[in-house]
Amino acid sequence: MKLNTLFSASVLGLAIATASTAMAEVSVTSFTAGQAATAASVNANFTAVADGVNANEAAIAALLARIETLEAEHETTTYQQRIAGSTYNLSWTYHAYFGQESSGNMTNYIRFLMGGGGSTITLNANGTVTELNASEEEHEGSTYLDVSGDINYNNSMQTNSDSWEDTSGTTTWSVNETTGVVTIVWEGVEEDSFQSSEDGSLFVRQGTVNEIKDDQRNVESHNVYFVRIPTQP
Repeated sequence: MKLNTLFSASVLGLAIATASTAMAEVSVTSFTAGQAATAASVNANFTAVADGVNANEAAIAALLARIETLEAEHETTTYQQRIAGSTYNLSWTYHAYFGQESSGNMTNYIRFLMGGGGSTITLNANGTVTELNASEEEHEGSTYLDVSGDINYNNSMQTNSDSWEDTSGTTTWSVNETTGVVTIVWEGVEEDSFQSSEDGSLFVRQGTVNEIKDDQRNVESHNVYFVRIPTQP
């Protein structure tokens, strides 16, 4: 059996940590120089070592059996089963600038912004999404070229912020069992997709946009991360 997946590595670490206390400790009789070693003492040492080796062999066999069981359970579960009911820390950042309008307005003008936010989000087993403690903050500024071609800087920045929660049940999620791509439809309107890790503990989306929108050049980059919150024992 070749343990070559991230899941296998994590299972191995967990199983070793769990089984380490079960390994046998061998106690033998020590002899000093010139001390006569009796046959009984030497034989007792050999017996202790043999018993320890046998006990450790049994513990290792149990450990390997546990790993095989966990791997088999993982291989037979679906993305849906690994993800459903999980709660994640969601975070995002983005940077963008908006250039001259194609109509000729806002000549030599660039508006730029940066922002980000986060929330606690649960992908419920019934396919709905619950989002709590969501907040976002965005900072926006601008600069332009004057007729001589020199850059004029405006150091004032406009800051906008927002906060919300979504418990309406109108936001839904689904996952493609072939690709592991998770799709969330926010309040039945806007759709976003994220790549899931094999075990469903992490979703990621990174991308750029370069387009004409509302008669203006938009260039944007963004990073979005879902990190699963471990279930408390």
